[in-house]
Amino acid sequence: AGSVDAVCHRLPNRLLGAAAAWLGAALVARAAVGLAAGAALCALGLGGAALILALLPSGLGMGDVKLCALIGLWLGPLGWGAALSGVLAGVILAGLSALVLMAARVVGRRQMIAMGPHLIAGAWLAWILAVRAGA
Repeated sequence: AGSVDAVCHRLPNRLLGAAAAWLGAALVARAAVGLAAGAALCALGLGGAALILALLPSGLGMGDVKLCALIGLWLGPLGWGAALSGVLAGVILAGLSALVLMAARVVGRRQMIAMGPHLIAGAWLAWILAVRAGA
């Protein structure tokens, strides 16, 4: 584009458009890689912590581990706080649900409850709060 401009004092739209598209794609890729790296780290951290808990006699299953990793991928671009808050909110919701079910004598102390719905609800809550705070 510079040599064409030097010869005929015109900047060709084809070259400028191609350069703009390439720079735009590079900026998007750079941002996406930054977000993807943060999301991957959150997924690795949350999935790893859940895996350690699943290997201990905690009642957490491998599906819960995968879900925690997925929550990390989803909420990771919003920051560690949002991802960790999503999982912790799910654990708190599961605990509250278990307390209510035990008080109503629907389940006993040793009976397992599903963590998935609570983790998903906690992740949605953290997502809504993080997006709302960023707006």
